[in-house]
Amino acid sequence: MANGETDASYDCIVIGTGPGGYETAIRASQLGFDTAVVEKDKLGGVCLNVGCIPTKALLRSAEVMADVNHLDDFGLELDGEVTPNFEKVVERSRGASNQMNQGVQYLMKKNDIDVLYGHGTLTGEGTVEITPSTNMDDEDIGEEQTAEAEHIIIATGARPNEIPPLPIDEDDILSYRGAMLQQEQPDRLVVVGAGAIGVEFAYFYQNMGTDVTLVEVLDRIVPAEDSEVSDQLRDSFEDTGIDVMTEAEVQGVEENDSGGLSVEIDTADGTDEIETDQVLSAVGVAPNVEDIGLEEAGVELDDTGHIAVDEFYRTGVDGLYAIGDVSGAPWLAHKASHEGILCVEKIAGEDVHPFSMNDVPACTYCQPQIASVGFTEDEAEEEGYEIKVGKFPFQANGKAVGAGHPEGFVKMIYDEKYGVETTGHEIMESMHPHPTLSEAVMEASRVAYGEPINI
Repeated sequence: MANGETDASYDCIVIGTGPGGYETAIRASQLGFDTAVVEKDKLGGVCLNVGCIPTKALLRSAEVMADVNHLDDFGLELDGEVTPNFEKVVERSRGASNQMNQGVQYLMKKNDIDVLYGHGTLTGEGTVEITPSTNMDDEDIGEEQTAEAEHIIIATGARPNEIPPLPIDEDDILSYRGAMLQQEQPDRLVVVGAGAIGVEFAYFYQNMGTDVTLVEVLDRIVPAEDSEVSDQLRDSFEDTGIDVMTEAEVQGVEENDSGGLSVEIDTADGTDEIETDQVLSAVGVAPNVEDIGLEEAGVELDDTGHIAVDEFYRTGVDGLYAIGDVSGAPWLAHKASHEGILCVEKIAGEDVHPFSMNDVPACTYCQPQIASVGFTEDEAEEEGYEIKVGKFPFQANGKAVGAGHPEGFVKMIYDEKYGVETTGHEIMESMHPHPTLSEAVMEASRVAYGEPINI
C-alpha cells in the first residue's frame, strides 16, 4: 500500500473506462474487491464515445442510403429523391453514444464502483494522483485527490496515430474523431490508410455522396486480412465509385489556389496530385502511455511502445497491471474486455488460463462486411501447416441471394490450428465480437452463471 495521506483507499483501481476498463471494474466488484475507476473524459472511453458505437450508427445510415439507391432491385419505386441530412446523421450517432454512456453510468452505480473523474497519474507504490481535466464536451471535470489500492490496472487505451505528412488539425486533416463529429459533409475526401478504420469511413462517406479516394501504402487494402478478402472488398468498393490506390504513399498536403487541398502521392508509376476538400488520416493508433507516471513507477515498455506485460497482464512492478490497447495489438474492444476480466480473476485466485491473440475474432463493418479469426491461408502456409481450405460463395446461399447481397464468401483453413476468413452481408453476426447483436448470446451465458457484465 502507499505511504502518506490519501483521500480514498480501495482494493482495486482501474485507470480508464473503455470497454476493457469498465468491464474489468465490474468483474472486480463482483469478485469482492472494493473498486474505483479513474476517467479523464467520458465513461465508455473511445469505443462508446468516438469509436465503435457512434461509428456503427453512422455506418447504419450509410447502409440505409445504399439500399435506397437500389430500391428498384427490390421491386420498389419512390416518388421524389432521398438525400442525406449529414447533420442529422451525425446527431443520430451521438444519440447512440450518449445512450451507451448513460448505461455505463448505471452499471457503475449498480456495482458500487466509485467513479473518480480527472487525469490519473501513478505517483508511488499503489498510489494514483488525480487532477482535474477537460472532457470532449469542453467540460471541466474532477478535482485534485489521491487514491490508493493494492491492485492498479492501467486501461488508458490508444489514440489516433500521427505521421509527419499528415499533421492532424481536425479541420483540413482529420482523425477518426473529427471524421465522425464534424457537422458539414465534404464534397471530396482522401482517406489515407485502408485498415478497418479507413475502409469503414470510406464506405460511410461514399454512401453519403462524397467522392472518396482510398490510399494504402501496401499492395492491398485491409492488408491484415486474407488476400482474397482484400480483392473482394476492393472490387466492391470500386463498383460503388471509390477510387482505390495501393502501393501509394502520401508525401504531403498543401492548400491550393481553389481553396481546397492538394495531396501529393508517390506511386509505382510516379507522383500523383489529388485535389480534395479534406484528408482523413487512418494510419493506426498509438498507445496512451505518456503522462501517467509509468517511468516514475518503474513500468517498462516493449519494443512497440506498449506496456510490457506477461500472460496475465502483470507489469514488472508488483500490483500494477495493463490491459487493452495500451498493452498491445490487436486493438479491439472485446479483446480488452476479455483481458481485463482474466486479469482480475487471476488476482482473485480463480483458475484461469491465458488465451492466444490468434483466437481473437476481428470484424470490419463496411459493406461487404469482414469477419475473421485465426490464421489466414498465407499465414498458415508460412507457419508450415499442411492445410485444407474450404470456400463457399454467398451467391450459392439462399439467404444472401434473397437479401440482395450475394457478394462475398466463407473461407475456412484447417489444421491443428485453424482460421476463418469471411466477407459478406452481416457476416460479423456469425461471431460475437464487439459491437454485434450476437454478443448478446455471450452476455446471456454470463447471466446464466451469475456473472452479468453489461446488464
